[in-house]
Amino acid sequence: MGTESRSHAIRDQLYSVLRLVAQTEPGLVNQLVTDALVAFVSREEKSSTKPVAEETERPVDYQIRLSSILSASSALPADTDLEVRKKILTNLIALAHHKRICKSLRYTHPFNIYRYAAAGSSRLLWIEICQRANVDPRELVESRLDDLLKIAFDATNSSVRSCFVRTIEVR
Repeated sequence: MGTESRSHAIRDQLYSVLRLVAQTEPGLVNQLVTDALVAFVSREEKSSTKPVAEETERPVDYQIRLSSILSASSALPADTDLEVRKKILTNLIALAHHKRICKSLRYTHPFNIYRYAAAGSSRLLWIEICQRANVDPRELVESRLDDLLKIAFDATNSSVRSCFVRTIEVR
């Protein structure tokens, strides 16, 4: 609902509310946001039935809006138990890399592999979310490698809905 709003102020209020509620109920907020994003990315992309000449509105860039929602819901307080933060971040890895939520890196020059397009977001969303939650992404990957590989394997080898429904138990 918040992603459909044309008003930037309403979307900003949504992000603020998500950040605020994530401070008190991080597990609940992340489960709700995860369920909503899974439902969104599971839907088929709508094809436009209007002729191009009649379109007067700019198309909505859902990637920016959805990545902002995911980022806002992951603003976990520093006093949240480290294992809870790790569990939440582990479960977000597939969503944070989904093509409808996060744009891929693009080359700007064919001879320079280190030069990427500056416009738009990149696949750094998950790392940014980890850092915002005060969790070192490298340490998280090292401590939860098996869980992360299982999620990545499930995401590439099964239907969209089934790979996201699975949650990891806190060890």
